[in-house]
Amino acid sequence: MTSSVALTSTLHWFETDVLAEEGHYHGLAHLNTELIQRAATRSPTWRVTLDIDSSESPVHGAQEQSAYNGHFESVCYHPLFVFNPDGDCLAAKLRPGNVHSADGWDDVLLPIIDRYRAQGQTVVGPAAGPATRRSSGTAASTTRPPPGTGRDA
Repeated sequence: MTSSVALTSTLHWFETDVLAEEGHYHGLAHLNTELIQRAATRSPTWRVTLDIDSSESPVHGAQEQSAYNGHFESVCYHPLFVFNPDGDCLAAKLRPGNVHSADGWDDVLLPIIDRYRAQGQTVVGPAAGPATRRSSGTAASTTRPPPGTGRDA
């Protein structure tokens, strides 16, 4: 049995020629997100719990949009992730290191909620404050602010 591996020259070509073009990079990221979300919304369950988390991605040297984060006590990026119950990453957004953990959560989470609801599924999350009604395109979404936002209104 033979297996093929990605040779260094192939990876180098992919990184320098393919991913170097902004449109190719974003297209690949969009394709990956679309494939995972399509599979995830075809779940036979009528109710799904989504988990949204931020993380620390430390950097070395002067990286564009990296910044000191007092919580992590490091110079980093502060990416935001959305996971389904199976641990699949449904969305990821790279953010500057100095943004609040909840910054931009609605831009990342609401399209995913809309996709699940379009399939007739109910989306639930942690009870972290009052429900907020918001439309994000095709369907109205009832969401709760993410944990740690400290919002009571």
